[in-house]
Amino acid sequence: METAFGFTGKDYVILAVDANAIFNVFNLKTSEDKIKSLDDHVALAAAGEAAHRDVLANILHHQIQFFKYRDCHSLSTHAIANYARNFMADQLRRNMFQCNILVGGYDKEKGSSLYYLDYLATLQKLDKAAYGYGGYPLLTVMDANWKKDMSLEEGKELARKCIAEVQKRFIISTPNIIVKCIDANGVNILEL
Repeated sequence: METAFGFTGKDYVILAVDANAIFNVFNLKTSEDKIKSLDDHVALAAAGEAAHRDVLANILHHQIQFFKYRDCHSLSTHAIANYARNFMADQLRRNMFQCNILVGGYDKEKGSSLYYLDYLATLQKLDKAAYGYGGYPLLTVMDANWKKDMSLEEGKELARKCIAEVQKRFIISTPNIIVKCIDANGVNILEL
């Protein structure tokens, strides 16, 4: 019942996830941050079973940090997304993670990029993505309003429209949505 979306703009990526922590039919918490920073300029937005989501995000975070310190340089967003895909594919028949993730990041050489990774380890680079039941109306909003190389102000306006749409149309209450921007300055909470 979770909703997440993300899109790229001119030198930034915006990731947003609802802040509900749900168990069965109970809403346990409305302030759960499901966006984890993997590196200085890469973040992961995850939705799915709470234990799977947290364990996967923590494993990926620690592995990325290990590679960074071992190799004395940061991995690109593309490399991190492919590592996450290989890790999830390897775990598919052992300890399958029941969660979908969006990996967004900013690289000085290549700019912003967004990757969609589902629970079956299917990886796709996209300009805009959404998942969860609330993601269905969001895809139409992003199709109608997203454009290449949007400014940050235009990106904020699109994020506001997406949040308004999911709060209006989705039957599950989503009072809090956490929005983060990944750019040259790192991973930061975005105030809308």
